[in-house]
Amino acid sequence: MKTRIIHTQFWNDEYILGLNLKEAHLFFYYLTNEYVNIIHCFEIPPQVRFLQSKVGISEIAKIDAKFEEDQKINFYRNWIFLRNAKKFESFTGDSNETAKAKTIKIMSSDVLAWYRKVKDTPVERGGGTPAMTGTRNKKSEVINHKSEIRNKKSEEELQKFVDGFNFRRKTKFKPVDSLCSNFQYWREQYNLEEMISALDKLKDWWAKEPTPTLVLRRYDKQREPVDYIGELLNWKKKRPGVIRL
Repeated sequence: MKTRIIHTQFWNDEYILGLNLKEAHLFFYYLTNEYVNIIHCFEIPPQVRFLQSKVGISEIAKIDAKFEEDQKINFYRNWIFLRNAKKFESFTGDSNETAKAKTIKIMSSDVLAWYRKVKDTPVERGGGTPAMTGTRNKKSEVINHKSEIRNKKSEEELQKFVDGFNFRRKTKFKPVDSLCSNFQYWREQYNLEEMISALDKLKDWWAKEPTPTLVLRRYDKQREPVDYIGELLNWKKKRPGVIRL
């Protein structure tokens, strides 16, 4: 059984005091669930979150969006990263570095790329860890190299997407890090050509001053899921009404 230290000041934290009952409950669940690990990045399927937290799946999606927007917790597919956990609970020493390396090793290349993006310090995959030598180190280097290639490709595609936006809107937006997570999410739903093609409909879209952030948004202000890429792809310009005499 894992042990998790929760400071008693948790309930007096300014952010927690500003949450409603379900939000505070879900935040506490993310901190104390059985899947929390040494690097504070772990995987929990939505159905398991629902069964354990007793918060509805649709409500979880809305609350997750809030936590991400507030820069408290990051989400990618079924993965969760507690951004500030290391401030209150950190692990050092050779044995802990070995445990961290084993935890990171189970991540797929895209999850690892996301994890490296959202965490504050670079990921160390076995470097300086006695137990991770020889063949294992070489395998880690290969995996790390592949993830770097994939991450570079994602950055290049985001650059093309933003360039396409700027070309159509005569703007000068840059492919900032804050766009990466949502871009990667929609890139899994659509190919790059479709995403860039959707930008052709911006001139007729309901948003008068759209931005890359708006187009890539996953939730609206009411925390309802949205798909503006799909909406743009299917957008049809409204024709003026015809008066019949």
